[in-house]
Amino acid sequence: MYKKLKIIGVCFLFSVLLVACSFTNEEDKYTGTVECEDIDIASETSGLITEIFVKEGAFVKKGDKLCRIDVENLKLELNQAEASLKIANAKFDKLQSGARNEEINQARVQVEKIKSILAGKNADYAYRLKNYEDLKKLYESGAVSKEKLEEAKVLLDNASAILESTKKELESAKLTLDLIIKGTRDEEIQMAFGEVEKAKAMVEQIKYKISKENVIAPIEGTIESINYNKGELIPNFGNFATVLDLKNLWVKIYIPEKEFYKISLNQEINMTADFIKNKKTKGKVINISQEAEFTPKNVESKENKQEMVFAVKIKILDDMEKLKPGMLMDVYLGGEKE
Repeated sequence: MYKKLKIIGVCFLFSVLLVACSFTNEEDKYTGTVECEDIDIASETSGLITEIFVKEGAFVKKGDKLCRIDVENLKLELNQAEASLKIANAKFDKLQSGARNEEINQARVQVEKIKSILAGKNADYAYRLKNYEDLKKLYESGAVSKEKLEEAKVLLDNASAILESTKKELESAKLTLDLIIKGTRDEEIQMAFGEVEKAKAMVEQIKYKISKENVIAPIEGTIESINYNKGELIPNFGNFATVLDLKNLWVKIYIPEKEFYKISLNQEINMTADFIKNKKTKGKVINISQEAEFTPKNVESKENKQEMVFAVKIKILDDMEKLKPGMLMDVYLGGEKE
């Protein structure tokens, strides 16, 4: 019985040593620093910061208020914009209804007036033409002088010129009427409609800015830094704070070109940290640089610093509640691929 227990104990010790060896294979071990996404939170409106609801290092949830901005000036701008919208709407309605009909009626009256004048000019021209033709016959028979005939010709030519001028005036009046009905008036209405839409857009834009008086956390995370104090003026898209996304952690290591064959995209990786005893942390390769670079100066390397290396980004899959940016992780290659 004692021998049996002794054998079991030796086997157990041997298995522990095997696991330990698998964790301490220096050839496949690389050290990297835990990193995470840091997100700059910008204000979508400008104004004085009236309240700040968080402090640096605080944990925030998505949707939490971080600060409040004074938007009283924007409310005054909104009143002005809404007044401009009412004026634009009134102008648009006027062009569509009363004013348009009045101008059309005026143009029609002008056309009828010129038609009446034209009828008189036609009659005058017909009278002058008949008078000239009669005098011409009398001149040919010697009953009237040449001067009398020439005087009648001048009067006929004047009547003809006036008649042609009146005809052109009528064409112009008709064209004006047509343009008011179909062309120019439509263009004016479209311009007025454009002014209405522009005024509406201005109102909506100001309303949107007012709705952004509170700067909101876009993700769950930890406030790394706050860049403004209460009472300071923050501009449009000013970076109020930076939030660390602690649910998206990774480690970046640099692998020499000669070891590049040991790594592949989506490969599962084992990692350890000194403060997590006898525990493997799982990771997965999510990015492999396609271009080699010299070993960064701030990276520990077993090889020459001048050696060309490839950056490898490994997403941390567990133990995230225990890990924090800046902590060191030992990364072991050779995990199974997906």
